[in-house]
Amino acid sequence: MDPPPHDPIMSRRTRDRHQQRGTALLVRELQSVAYGRHMGRRSVDWLFRSRKTGKFTIAQMPNAPLALFVGFRIAQVLVSARGTAHDVLGWLAIAALAWWGLDELLRGVNPFRRILGAAALTSLIV
Repeated sequence: MDPPPHDPIMSRRTRDRHQQRGTALLVRELQSVAYGRHMGRRSVDWLFRSRKTGKFTIAQMPNAPLALFVGFRIAQVLVSARGTAHDVLGWLAIAALAWWGLDELLRGVNPFRRILGAAALTSLIV
């Protein structure tokens, strides 16, 4: 028995089916990219958005413990390196940074601030 003659309609159907599969793959890929962007935005929102105000919060003013830390460190540089004042200013700077880190860890307005507080406390411990 001879093979059936070439059917141009069947070829077109096969070609159309392949094009549809390619289109479906492209649509899935575009959906995946869109989903990735959506998740990226959600992650940034979760990390940086204030739970109290709904605004993006990275730094807050005034920040007394951090200002004290910077002030004590500057004063420590200005006094004699061999004196008691140098040591006291160093301990006061550490205490101010610990205060800031603990405050951010416990009361930070978003996860970024809490992570920052935890990092500060960890740096003091290590």
